[in-house]
Amino acid sequence: MACIIRPTAKMHDHQSNSMNATFHQQISFAAHQDLAYANPFSAAQMDCLIQAAHHHRANKAVEIGCGSGAFVLALAQQQQIHLAALDINPLSLERARQQAAQLPLLGEVSFLQTDAQSFFAAHTEPYDLIICLGASQAFGTPHQALQSLSQRLAKGGMLIFAELMWAQAPAAEFIAFLQVQESDYWQAPEADSIFRENGLQLQQSLYASAQSWQEYEAAVMAGRLRFANKLDNFEQAEQVRQMAQTWQTAYQTYGRECLGFAGYVAIKTALV
Repeated sequence: MACIIRPTAKMHDHQSNSMNATFHQQISFAAHQDLAYANPFSAAQMDCLIQAAHHHRANKAVEIGCGSGAFVLALAQQQQIHLAALDINPLSLERARQQAAQLPLLGEVSFLQTDAQSFFAAHTEPYDLIICLGASQAFGTPHQALQSLSQRLAKGGMLIFAELMWAQAPAAEFIAFLQVQESDYWQAPEADSIFRENGLQLQQSLYASAQSWQEYEAAVMAGRLRFANKLDNFEQAEQVRQMAQTWQTAYQTYGRECLGFAGYVAIKTALV
């Protein structure tokens, strides 16, 4: 089937989407433009998650924070499925639609510019498959995201979830820099019990390697600097460069030792 674009009250045409992107959204899009997936997983790890979704044979699915749509488009090429792909960045959605128009899709994909909470307020039916890769901030913390997403899953439904984790206890300076609580994220041994508390049984866990992290950080840095170099406004360009350098310094000093990125495949086994 062809890609279906269903307008909502928050959607605009492609041209106005590009014009209405915030400065932050423009930076984010540029930072991830060279990445097939906007996360530190390797291509093989992402394919593993896509195949897990494919073998689940869901009929109705939703992805939170779909970005440029790589995950849902890969899945829709393999099977008949009804997919709602949500993002608030109009530039990412524009690119997703362009890519979808060039692909032979078996599934039906609706790219929607809306936030997750507004979407679920309007669509209260349970889903067979929910995908949320690095987008838990749509609900608050990763813990809050798990609770909300579990409630939206049908019993026996699959959640594919990925988010930052602590590879080891973080330094207090890094916690202050990130402006988070240490308890917002978990360490690997805690994951199983956290998912169980939300009525979810873990089937599989994946962890980004140090090499894929470094490749991800390098691509994001290059994208930010390239964006800065194209800006006519000197102050804005310097702001982007400073932001990129500040993050790189914090990551190299603290983050590469304590940050991890984990992906999970889980099945809903109980009502919560």
